[in-house]
Amino acid sequence: MARPTGFAAAVSCLTLALVSSASATTYYATPTGSASACSQAEPCDLPTAVGVAVTGDVVSVGSGTYTLADTLWIDQSGITIAGTPGAERPVIESAGQVIYTPQDDLRLRDLRISAAAPVSPIIRAASATPDKVDIATTSGSYQVISARDLTLRDSVVRSATQGGVAIVTANATIVGSTIIANAHSASRAIGIARSYFGESPAVTRIGNSILIGGTHSIEAAETGVDLSIDYSSYTTILGDGAPGVTTHVGTHNVGAPLLVDLPGRTDIRQADGSPTINAGKPGELTTGSDYEGGPRLLAIVELIQTLCLALGPGALA
Repeated sequence: MARPTGFAAAVSCLTLALVSSASATTYYATPTGSASACSQAEPCDLPTAVGVAVTGDVVSVGSGTYTLADTLWIDQSGITIAGTPGAERPVIESAGQVIYTPQDDLRLRDLRISAAAPVSPIIRAASATPDKVDIATTSGSYQVISARDLTLRDSVVRSATQGGVAIVTANATIVGSTIIANAHSASRAIGIARSYFGESPAVTRIGNSILIGGTHSIEAAETGVDLSIDYSSYTTILGDGAPGVTTHVGTHNVGAPLLVDLPGRTDIRQADGSPTINAGKPGELTTGSDYEGGPRLLAIVELIQTLCLALGPGALA
């Protein structure tokens, strides 16, 4: 939960390189792309690139804004849709649902995704891994993410809908992320619903994350839920103590964060003095870099700055 610093993320570059293996094909999309080859020299539009990708392929999304007329339907498993680490994040926006796939292993990386008034989840997938992604609603009546199996890493999810829950899932691993549901007093950041997805049990692990809801941060909606949370910030768990709901609350959780929304920015930062800064556990439930690619531990940044001042001008040359 360290404060973002804006440094480049070599780890993200390495991760993307590993995904883009020799056996995979990379298709390229830009906001003005119109070709059919979807090559780097002749990019296509985003729906075309997603439509030709098959299992293991990567859709590389160039910077800019993509306004969708229809939902991106993905009928292949193991598709990656990714911006370029270190570059300005592409914005994928729609009035309603943005991505739907009944398949497994949808991977999203280095993107901004938003919907104005969804009547179904912005992202609905059998299983999904958003990594360094900003996903938000501004109004509407449904969730931001609905996935049976979810791995959310170093991301920001914000819901302004009346759906009540920002994320609905059965099994989840949530690390280094901020999830906010603030539409009304009954809103929750995450809801765990076993039978909704046909899972038994539903196992969710949360660490190094900030969860902000209305009355509650988390809802364990049914029996057969196994929830663990530590090194995080949240208020209460709806369903805690109910029959069949098992909760493991660690001893390292902290109080409410102090957050600031920077002018012209859609990501939310922790303000100076927030109890969440450097309150996470490094090396276990988190990666080495945050949403903006900066070091997770603020102390590392301060140490570098101190050394540079001591060494004088040109220390980083």
